[in-house]
Amino acid sequence: MEKRNLCGIPVSPLCMGTAAFGYAVPEQTAFRLLDIFCERGGSFVDTANVYCRWEDGTNGSERCIGRYLRLRGKGRLTVATKGGHFAVSDPATSRIRLQELRRDAEESLRTLGLDTIDFYWLHRDDPAIPADEILGMCETLRREGKIAHYGASNW
Repeated sequence: MEKRNLCGIPVSPLCMGTAAFGYAVPEQTAFRLLDIFCERGGSFVDTANVYCRWEDGTNGSERCIGRYLRLRGKGRLTVATKGGHFAVSDPATSRIRLQELRRDAEESLRTLGLDTIDFYWLHRDDPAIPADEILGMCETLRREGKIAHYGASNW
C-alpha cells in the first residue's frame, strides 16, 4: 500500500477504525487484525478516548492500541485519537473546555504510551463557543507538545 503524506507524516491511504477494540473485539483478535493491516501496508489507526466507555467505563480501545504499540513497536502505526466527547453519564453537558481537552489528551498519551499524539480530533463541537476559541485550545495543546496536528470530528 503506497503511503500518502498527511501534514508531513507518511500514512497509509486507509485508516483502520478501532472503536470496538478491547471490548466487542477481544484484544487477541484486535492484535491479529492490526498485524494483518500492517503486513498489507497499513499504518494509520483511529481511536478515541471515549471508545468503550459506554460499555465498561474505560478507554478500552486506546488501552488495546497502547498495549499493541508497546509489544509491536511504537513506530509501526500513526495514531489519530479524539477527545472532548461528552461524558457518557451526562450527554447534555459540553466538555469543550481547555482543562477537559488537556485531561483527555494526557490520559490518551499515558494509555497509548506516546510522547505526542500524531493527530488529535475534537469529537464534539460546542456551538456556544466560537470556532477560533475552540481551535485555540487545540493550538495550546500543540504548543505544549501533547499533540502534533489537530482537527474536528462530528462538526
